[in-house]
Amino acid sequence: MTKNLKIKLSIAMIATLLLLLIIKALQVLDPKKIAKYCIEDECITIVVQYHRVISGGNSQIRVYVKEVHTRYFLDFSSYAEFPVETHFLISKNLVDNKFIISSQSLPTIKGNLGNKVIFQEIDYYSEGDNKNIGSFNLKYRDF
Repeated sequence: MTKNLKIKLSIAMIATLLLLLIIKALQVLDPKKIAKYCIEDECITIVVQYHRVISGGNSQIRVYVKEVHTRYFLDFSSYAEFPVETHFLISKNLVDNKFIISSQSLPTIKGNLGNKVIFQEIDYYSEGDNKNIGSFNLKYRDF
């Protein structure tokens, strides 16, 4: 009985170690960064996803209206995805309790973002100022 228990524990430990190695490998091979931006009590989450290609790589930015807790279920939530290498400005003030996000191209929206975000198309992208914060200026952390 004790030998059977030792074998089961060994298998469980090996499976746990393999799972941890796979999770770490995914983090290295598929890097992401996350930033949370709040105004008053309203918050949005911005996730930068890096896609590696032969010539180096490119990044896509997604905006989520809900708080994101794990990187493994990002595709199951509603989001707005900007085209490759597109950055945007976020208004520092809410308008009717909505965030205003301005960029040179409108994002592709998957799901329902509710009434939390207004997307505006602008002709010229400029860095953030006293009314807007640029997507470059957000405080990102590894995710």
